[in-house]
Amino acid sequence: SLVITRGAKIFASGTASNPIVFTALEERDDPTSLSLTTSQKWGGLILLGKAVLNDAGNIYLEPTNTTNPPEREIEGFPAGSSDYIKYGGIDDTDNSGVLRYVSIRYGGYEFAPDEEINGLTLGAVGSGTTIEYLEGYNNSDDGIEFFGGTVNTKYMVMAYNEDESFDMDEGYRGKGQFWFAIQKNIGNGSDYGGEHDGGNSPDKTLAPFAHPTVYNATWIGASDNGVYRLKENFGGEYHNSIYTNFKYAFRVDDAVDPTQNIAKQIADGNLKFNNNIFWNMADYDASSPASSLTKDGDANELALIGQTGNLYADPKLGGVSYLADYGLDPRPSSTGIATTNTRTALPTSDSFFETANYHGAFDPSASGTWMDGWTKLYQDGHIGGGDDITVASDISVDTTWTPDNEYILNKVVYVTNGATLTIEPGTKIYGTR
Repeated sequence: SLVITRGAKIFASGTASNPIVFTALEERDDPTSLSLTTSQKWGGLILLGKAVLNDAGNIYLEPTNTTNPPEREIEGFPAGSSDYIKYGGIDDTDNSGVLRYVSIRYGGYEFAPDEEINGLTLGAVGSGTTIEYLEGYNNSDDGIEFFGGTVNTKYMVMAYNEDESFDMDEGYRGKGQFWFAIQKNIGNGSDYGGEHDGGNSPDKTLAPFAHPTVYNATWIGASDNGVYRLKENFGGEYHNSIYTNFKYAFRVDDAVDPTQNIAKQIADGNLKFNNNIFWNMADYDASSPASSLTKDGDANELALIGQTGNLYADPKLGGVSYLADYGLDPRPSSTGIATTNTRTALPTSDSFFETANYHGAFDPSASGTWMDGWTKLYQDGHIGGGDDITVASDISVDTTWTPDNEYILNKVVYVTNGATLTIEPGTKIYGTR
């Protein structure tokens, strides 16, 4: 593993054409030896910072306690093994550096029983840190886990991880936009899309409270688990997102103490799922649409489904399986509900969020996706290279086929009448039968 300790920084800024890759040694020596059933080949990437944890004695609760704030040891290592694994402090704006165009693959090794490491682990990482264009690929634990902190993330890809795609604990309070997840249904398979907890202290009511704010997620499941598992006193927001191919939408594990439960977060307006699109849930039953989108049909799960603007409808993604014949295309229809349905307005005066006139993580009108080129998903052919154009008629005028589209021949197509068909380098043409 690589651990960036408190007070240290990493500057890993790749580009779309030259990403930075953390992966197993086997991928260098024999790339064919690694597959979607391969993981735990090494540890992972860990950033530890100085943001405030929601444990007793933090400066939100005791403003004068600046010399001995609560801290924790990051999971994945034996307890007490090193001061280097500690995180937490008094600085929510702490800066651990930059991760940009980074792909983290095949990690999650267990150094001790039940002590897996995530693809990317963030312990109390502050908002001064930049994380964007990051992929967590085929990790045996979570793709990414936030242990408190305030770091903001954008253009995130969590693909084929074996626990959750996005996991949150200990009062995480950052912002996110353009989060993509796709789960796997082979080998160990994936768990929930997101497991979100309010805190790990015995007293879950301690500030600072969990409150991530996320816009424009697209999560594609593997049909055998829920989108969200929400635990004690979790608060946060997800807006303008698309969830498809899961078993159901919400599972709520409620605390017995009424001061710590999800019901209080909903009643106080701290937990919001607004203007999201759900589709193709394995448990969906048109005769009881709301309850069938929950694990148990309890009041909190039903309240979340019933929040403003949520609907069950087809966003018409280009493809919803990594086994799709022509590669995954997670862009929704440019004329469907992903562009026509009501969206939550972005927070005003917040330069972090980018205007997106659509639901989900991808622009329906774009010629490709922001995952193209730099991700393992794209490099291994799981992502479609562009719009599918079905060629069903003969070509009688000069025509050019370009690499930003993929062409599907569904009949014999003749180029006739002196016309010239120009096919640019990199273009893919698919035949059918």
